[in-house]
Amino acid sequence: MQHVAYKGAAPVVNAVVSNEVPVAFVSQAGAAVQMIQAGRVRALATTGVKRSSVLPDVPTLIESGFNFSAESMNGMFVPARTPTAIVDRIHADVVRVLKLPDVRARITAVGFEPVGNSRAAFTQYVKDEITAWTRVIREAGIKVEGSK
Repeated sequence: MQHVAYKGAAPVVNAVVSNEVPVAFVSQAGAAVQMIQAGRVRALATTGVKRSSVLPDVPTLIESGFNFSAESMNGMFVPARTPTAIVDRIHADVVRVLKLPDVRARITAVGFEPVGNSRAAFTQYVKDEITAWTRVIREAGIKVEGSK
């Protein structure tokens, strides 16, 4: 396979629909969900550790026999010296909003799984992802284009 860079998920989904490319990894399921549901593209697998609630019939790569998982993550970050009381308030408000049925419905409709976990769990998740992907980058010898 050859990597072809696109400016976002929607253009790459359109490239698959139009047969410009035969296969693609799409980093945001929401960009492909409508095309999948309409039968315009076929989802082969998702990269999460569990099946997507938006695409429950699509297996994960792990289920398909590949030892690989990767998830898109969105989170809120604040400057390191933000007072704890402010961080706690923001966190509580975000978790409360993520529990609202209409908010959950809108988030899942675009291919994301709302989590709203504890601050400690999110911090650990980010640290674990940095560790895992740093190892992949080093072992594969990946370099930023133009870097030495």
